[in-house]
Amino acid sequence: MKYIPMILLCLSFICNANDQETFLRANELYKTRDYARAVDEYSAIEKKSGIVWFNMGNAAYEQKKFGKALACWRKAQRATNMFKQGDILDNIALAKARGDEKVVAKQSAMNKVRAYGYAKFVSFPLWLIQLLALFLWILALQGLVIFLTQKLWTGRLTGTLLSLCLCGWFLGARWALDATPGAVITTQSAAVRSGPGLDFQVVGSLPETTEIITEKQSSGFYQVRTGSLVGWISSADLERI
Repeated sequence: MKYIPMILLCLSFICNANDQETFLRANELYKTRDYARAVDEYSAIEKKSGIVWFNMGNAAYEQKKFGKALACWRKAQRATNMFKQGDILDNIALAKARGDEKVVAKQSAMNKVRAYGYAKFVSFPLWLIQLLALFLWILALQGLVIFLTQKLWTGRLTGTLLSLCLCGWFLGARWALDATPGAVITTQSAAVRSGPGLDFQVVGSLPETTEIITEKQSSGFYQVRTGSLVGWISSADLERI
């Protein structure tokens, strides 16, 4: 089995003293291979950083809980610096393959590029794009003033407006993604029902590690969507990300 790297202690990201103690205790449990208790300790940390989510995913993976591990690593992906995504990407690929390294090795280059691009997209700091957009707005206004007063349309103004449109697209896409509630199937097979309850007809099933979109909640069930399949899944069968 491929070695899943465990991020070294970085307590500066865990401010609460109690959380620091819990984090250290969880790491010790992980080292002694008491993975179930390690997950419980990581879960007890109130303010979870990317490191906490990453380590919790490692502990879940060692228990062969691939859906739980994937959910944790997806959360780590969003909370981690865009330049430190390598280990997370490797682990996500392994979780989606349910630990089968041969499946990971056969992944196409396009799939790897797509996963890499998605990782950069979800982890890129929004404040940086917002700052760039503000700067571009200032340049655009200056260019428009020149155009209105001197009737001179410059190439710089064209480039500024195109860059501003690109920033607007990026911000809109990120806000839409952040506003879309996602989830991961954490049980071996989750029944998809026609309504929110065990009495409703089963219309399909989803295997572990399937990533879905949750739309609304009722009676302990979530209405979910993945591809053309729409239905209701018990909250016990998934973890939201």
